[in-house]
Amino acid sequence: MSAKKYNSLLASGLLFIFIGFVLLAAKFADRGPSLFLTYPAILMFLGGILLYIDITKFKRAIPLFVGIMLLLCGFLILLVNLNIFNIGMYQLWPLFVIFSGIALIITGFFRYKRLVGAIFVPTILLFVMGGFFLLFSLDIISVSFRVFALQWWPMLFVLAGIGLVILFLYTQGSQKSIMESGEEEFDEFI
Repeated sequence: MSAKKYNSLLASGLLFIFIGFVLLAAKFADRGPSLFLTYPAILMFLGGILLYIDITKFKRAIPLFVGIMLLLCGFLILLVNLNIFNIGMYQLWPLFVIFSGIALIITGFFRYKRLVGAIFVPTILLFVMGGFFLLFSLDIISVSFRVFALQWWPMLFVLAGIGLVILFLYTQGSQKSIMESGEEEFDEFI
């Protein structure tokens, strides 16, 4: 199959995803299409266009990351505008942190064709931070974040140390497997 057919396959897939989201939004909306449905659809459309252009032509990490973020954020805003969650965006903002972790791991995998410690560890950190802030934002933890932070701030050193040890161990495993395979250049994976 030629590259042109693959590109049209990707474009068709992204178009179907966009149309599906718009039709679902129109089906579940209480009122007709309006601005509250339009701007999330525009975000998702721009994200899809950016993904298509990047995957077919540029193959760069930053446009891929931005495209994934636009798609995920547009989808979340659409769900909030449709009152699927019955809570406001002011409570769901930590999901944007989690979305950046999702976009980072996909971008890292696209770039390196495998999980790399320099991408994996920050992704886990973003997931943990987003989940942690979500606990406060949804009032699952009833104490205010300020009181919690004033009491538990030394735990940041412990968590940072654990993260660095995990990064070290993961990187050592990567270097060992590369050296055993006979490849000489492994600096790009560190």
